Amino acid sequence: MPDTDRDELDISAISAEFLNKRIKNCRAKQIVVVLDCCYSGAFEGAKGTDVGTQATFAQSGEGRIFLTATDNFQRAWEGHVIDKSLEHSMFTHYLVQGLQNGKADLNNDGNITVSEWYDYAYQKVQAKRPTQTPKTWTQKKRGDVVIALNPHAKPKPKPIPAEIQQALLNPMPFIRKGAVEALAGMLKSTDDKGLVMGIELALRGMV
Repeated sequence: MPDTDRDELDISAISAEFLNKRIKNCRAKQIVVVLDCCYSGAFEGAKGTDVGTQATFAQSGEGRIFLTATDNFQRAWEGHVIDKSLEHSMFTHYLVQGLQNGKADLNNDGNITVSEWYDYAYQKVQAKRPTQTPKTWTQKKRGDVVIALNPHAKPKPKPIPAEIQQALLNPMPFIRKGAVEALAGMLKSTDDKGLVMGIELALRGMV
């Protein structure tokens, strides 16, 4: 919290234990928690105090993904201390930036996963302040989680299934017809822009 008073923590801060209880009571199968706070003592220009974060959340449930601004012994720098143009803390600034400009979509597939989101912020924070090391850990996560769509994505054509591609080249007309019908069915059932582009390219190649 921005106005936390170390002498009045009960009314000016949120404890890790309180947050952990809220997470445990949540029915969502996937939860992403971003903790932008220090693990060490507070000082001028830094954020927060030690909250024993990973130990506190160790049993919070399945499908939990945690992103933290620092490791156990580092400071989470306020952005303006490093760069006067930054309104938020460094970690939060780059997390927000990665979503807004779409550059957190590291593989350019149109989806920004939590892993990509963290990696983008990690690289940016390290470039600005090598002594601050963001961390992440998960609990029984199955697969990656898409946190947002890239607002500036430029999808690339995806290849169609190899067996359909081979059927399109078959000298037998009825086999080629079957392949075209299969592609038509795929077009009706997908909203994947990359796959749509790949199907269109394959069909144009028959002309």
